[in-house]
Amino acid sequence: MKSKFVLIMLLLQWITNAQEKIVKYEAKDFNLSKDVVSITTKIFVYDETKNKSEERGCTTMTFYKGMLQDEVINYFVASYSYKDNVLTNIKDSQSNYEVVYKNDKIDGLLKGWTRVANGKYDESGRLISIDRSKYRNGKAVKSQQVDIEYQSKDDFVEKITNYSVYDNPDKIISEIKNTYKKNMLTESTITTDGNTRVESYKLDKKGNQIQLIFNGMAYKNEFVFDKKGNTIFKMLHQSTSQNQVETYYYFTEIKYEDGTKQGSSDFNLETIRKFIK
Repeated sequence: MKSKFVLIMLLLQWITNAQEKIVKYEAKDFNLSKDVVSITTKIFVYDETKNKSEERGCTTMTFYKGMLQDEVINYFVASYSYKDNVLTNIKDSQSNYEVVYKNDKIDGLLKGWTRVANGKYDESGRLISIDRSKYRNGKAVKSQQVDIEYQSKDDFVEKITNYSVYDNPDKIISEIKNTYKKNMLTESTITTDGNTRVESYKLDKKGNQIQLIFNGMAYKNEFVFDKKGNTIFKMLHQSTSQNQVETYYYFTEIKYEDGTKQGSSDFNLETIRKFIK
């Protein structure tokens, strides 16, 4: 369960303001400037009563001219290949996936002859659904379904259903309904283990979630940016399936094309004490 939790938390840090993409591979997909060469982020929790921190996850990404080259999430490693700045393949420790295009848009992913991701677009070219699969026992088993409903150009609702791919392939393990206004996530309804909870968010002009509203309470999130506007520290509040709120600290080191470095991925108590009340 811990590995599943860590992966979810690592994915949450890469939530973007733009709608879902079949594959995220550009620096802008992760709210990063194009001149970033590498970024390493570690997630911590901190027990103030015991004065003890615990690392919950680590991710490292490398870029070349704004395009993702390698990605490491704990023990998961993936590399991205391009031809003429067009993404062609994604390779991890077990598989090689071919990126399939249709009308100059990513249409899906192929593992050998088997589709493990499929996208569907409307007549105007907007992505309206994605289904993703895991390769298990020689076949593709559905792992996730994403459906997007548009109210206007920049307002839409994204519904995500995650399925078990191990004990019971038809079992739904979580359902998430995300509401976007002006391309920014404003509310999430999350159902896990039979429990449904609703979060809403107050955003700044860049779409950063500066406040979590949950069960009638407001929780202030904090961000620290470098001179280029990239995030090098954040304190985020996250609700749990037990209807509690936990606090996570993201420490980030960023390296740039000019050889400079900003931030650190090491835990720093002095930094978080600026925000603990």
